[in-house]
Amino acid sequence: MKAIDLVDKIFELKAMTPEIDDWDREKLVDNPPRFVRLKRVESLLKAFKLDGSGSIKTNILIKSFLSGDFIKERPIEVYEEAVDFMEKYTAKNSGFINKRRVARSWDLAVTFERLISYKEVTRKLLKFNSDLLEAGTIGLNFSITLTNSISEKVRVYLSDIDKVLELLINPGGLSFTEEELETLYSYPTENLYEIDDDWM
Repeated sequence: MKAIDLVDKIFELKAMTPEIDDWDREKLVDNPPRFVRLKRVESLLKAFKLDGSGSIKTNILIKSFLSGDFIKERPIEVYEEAVDFMEKYTAKNSGFINKRRVARSWDLAVTFERLISYKEVTRKLLKFNSDLLEAGTIGLNFSITLTNSISEKVRVYLSDIDKVLELLINPGGLSFTEEELETLYSYPTENLYEIDDDWM
């Protein structure tokens, strides 16, 4: 797993428990689908060294993470690859690049926060037709086909967002197998489909 998987798991838990203040072991322990997801998020925060001192509550850590606060705590030099990618992408797609401007941690944190917000909104957009099992009319078929084709085009650009988010969260390029996460960081490997089915 990579750091972008942490973002996806945060969004997954947020879809089930929208109020981050409720992301607490005591509040979620009686709800296995949410509790396992919370423990996965906590494990990935540890793996990617985003858990602070280890004594900060998860909901506070998540708010801080989504704001990009961790970026400000690292030396700007670790973001050389991310900044290079941003400069090249901007030059290629807009023709503008100001080489005299120097990247600052606060600027990268704001960029992170905006891209996280955009990814979250886009994630909802990409699931727009997920509630439909069948379309029997021409109009409904058309609307599904049209919105799915737009979503596919959006999905292509999300890979660039994911790349930048990965570089900002994980400039060292760490990655883990599920087994490594389980052994080193107590990552829960229970089958969530079964847990969700049992709970529903």
